[in-house]
Amino acid sequence: MKKLFVPLFSILTITANPQISPAKFSIHHPDGFQYITMKTEKGLKAGYKNNISADILRHFSKLFDTTVDADWFIDDEEVTASLKNENVMVRYKKNGCYVSTRKVYDGTKLDENILSFLSENVNADLVPNLVTELSSAENTAYEISMSNDKYWCVLIISKNNEEGLLSIVSKTIFKKA
Repeated sequence: MKKLFVPLFSILTITANPQISPAKFSIHHPDGFQYITMKTEKGLKAGYKNNISADILRHFSKLFDTTVDADWFIDDEEVTASLKNENVMVRYKKNGCYVSTRKVYDGTKLDENILSFLSENVNADLVPNLVTELSSAENTAYEISMSNDKYWCVLIISKNNEEGLLSIVSKTIFKKA
């Protein structure tokens, strides 16, 4: 019985699939250095992949369909992933609860719904330049920098994620010199 159990157990453990695919997460840089940083009482130190909870990795994999290269920062209260090739930062509570996602991108990549809202509610000749998007589970806020030849504008729009309703929180217009 022992002769049969050991080889069979070895085959099962070698071929078993993890709950979360490790290929989905590029937590270290190709040069071999780890970019997981932990904040301790004595300062910053290197962290390890197992310092990031499975709940965080599961949610992170739902946010990004493809493999992403991220730097991870872990402190006593939060875990933060900062994507290297994009200007995106994702924050989680230490227990795995999602806090927010912050994205900064060019105005040409703005969602069509937001663009149509802008054309209806803001001067049509103002062109979006830079967008900062801050998302939580309930709401998304967009800070949009817009300009034309004579003016530039900073606009903050709020979106209720459940209902999809958009509203202008603030609009500041400056005249160019």
